[in-house]
Amino acid sequence: SDSKLNTIGGVTSAHRNIISGNAGPGVMLSEAGSNNTLAGNYIGTDRNGELAIGNKIGVYVVDSIFNFIGGGSTASRNVISGNSEAGVKIEGINITAHSIEIAHNYIGLNKGGTSSIPNAVGIESINGGSSIVFNVVSGNIGDGITVSNQQLGVILQGNIIGLNANGSDSVGNGGDGVQLLNVSNSELGTFSAGNVISGNDGFGVTLGGSTSIENSIANNFIGTDISGTLRRGNGLGGIRIHDGVQSTLVGQDPLFVLAPNVISGNAGDAISANDVE
Repeated sequence: SDSKLNTIGGVTSAHRNIISGNAGPGVMLSEAGSNNTLAGNYIGTDRNGELAIGNKIGVYVVDSIFNFIGGGSTASRNVISGNSEAGVKIEGINITAHSIEIAHNYIGLNKGGTSSIPNAVGIESINGGSSIVFNVVSGNIGDGITVSNQQLGVILQGNIIGLNANGSDSVGNGGDGVQLLNVSNSELGTFSAGNVISGNDGFGVTLGGSTSIENSIANNFIGTDISGTLRRGNGLGGIRIHDGVQSTLVGQDPLFVLAPNVISGNAGDAISANDVE
C-alpha cells in the first residue's frame, strides 16, 4: 500500500514475473498508492502461460488511483487467468472516473489467446472508475466484465469479450459478456472503437438498476465474429435493459453521433427492454 511510480514487469519476456499460486491476491494495489504499472506478467498461470496455478484474485485494486494494468500496446500485455475469484477486481470509494486503465490484456485465456484458462469472473469493478480498453476477456466461468455502483462512468472500447484473440471463434464466458448494474454515464463502445461481445452463455450486454442513467451502447458487434459476418451468438440474447434503467442511448454515442451496433445471431431477442424509462 501507499506505493507510487512502480513498474511490475515490463515489455520483454526478460522482465516478466510469474505471479501464481497465492492464497490471496497475486498483486494488490491499495490506499494511497498511485501511478503504478503492471505489464507483461503471467498472473495465475504456469511459466508457459498454458496451465492454471491460480491466485485467489489476480489483481486487486482498492482505493488506489491512476494505475495501469497492461499498457498502450500488446507488448505490455498481462495474461491474467486461472484465478479462483476475479481476474481483476477494482473496489473503493476514492477511485475517480477513469483513473484505472486496464488495457491490452488477456483475461481468462492462455498466452496465445486461443483457449480458456478461466477465472471465476474476468473483470469486476465495484464503485471504482476505470477505462477497459483493447483487452480480450473470454473463457471465464461467470461474467466477462461486471461493473456495479459506479456513477462517474466507465469506458469500454476495443475489447473482445467471448471470442478468441483474433475474434474468429467462440471462447465464451459462462455468464453475460458485460453486465452493468447501477452504473451511469458509461460508454460501452464509442464512435471510434466498439467492442465485439459474442459467444457468451448469457446475454451479450445486461444493463440494470434504477440508478443506471445516461449510458450509451454504440458501435459494437454483439453476436457475430470480429468481421461482423459470421454468427457467434450469445446464449440468452443481445442486449437486455431492465429494472428501472433511464435514458440509455443504443446506437448513438454520448454526443448523439450515430454509431449503430450490429446485433445478430443471438439465441434470444436482439434487444429486450423491461421496466425502463
